[in-house]
This record gives sequence, C-alpha cells and structure tokens, in this order.
Amino acid sequence: AARPGCGAWMGWVTATSVFNAVAYTGGPYPLGYLGLGWVSLGYTGLGDVFVFAYFGLVATLAPYYLLRPAAAAQPCPPALCGVAGALGALATAIIVVNNLRDRATDAKCGKRTLVVRLGARFARAEYAALVG
Repeated sequence: AARPGCGAWMGWVTATSVFNAVAYTGGPYPLGYLGLGWVSLGYTGLGDVFVFAYFGLVATLAPYYLLRPAAAAQPCPPALCGVAGALGALATAIIVVNNLRDRATDAKCGKRTLVVRLGARFARAEYAALVG
C-alpha cells in the first residue's frame, strides 16, 4: 500500500540529492551560470558533511522508509541507523583521502575543502575517526 505523503517526501529527497550532486561535482559552474557559484559544496568545505549525509544516511534510510509496510509506524531500527552511519563514514573517508592527495592543487585553484581549510593534520585525524 502506498504511504500517505510519501511522494512529496521522496520528491524532496530526490530533488535535494540531485542538487547536492551538481553542487558538489559541478564546481562553481554550472551553478555559477545560475548565480549560485558560492553554493558549490566541494569548493566551500561542506563536501564531507554532504557526502556523509547523502551517501550514508539518505541512501540507506530512505529505501528502508519506502519499502516498509505502510501500517508499520515504528522508528528506524538502531542497527540500520548504525549501518547508515558506517556507510556514510566510509564514503566520507574516500573523499578525505582524495582531498588530502589533492590539497596543493585544490588550494591553487581556489577549492576550499576541509583539508585546504584545516590542514593535512586535521585530514589525517578525520580519516582515523571515520575508519577507526
């Protein structure tokens, strides 16, 4: 049975997911063409947060919510929330390693990732926290 209001909720999840994908990978453009160049997640240091949220939490919890029976009005199982957090941490760790490797060229081209903003020592500590 269809879940009441699920279409609007999933529409919002889909729209924000697409926007975040473009905002992360598009750099200051194509968002710059819309006057939103400042929104670029990869260029502002917010990429790590959004990778964790969308590759971990949203990608894991949204399908659970969509596939459970409409009559089941129970909260998400704690184990599933743990899995979502673990997947988000692993995806973010990949981004951290990539940003650590690219920090010199990112700084030169104005890409202000967390590694560029807070340094290699922070990135190594972030990575250890994510995979530890």
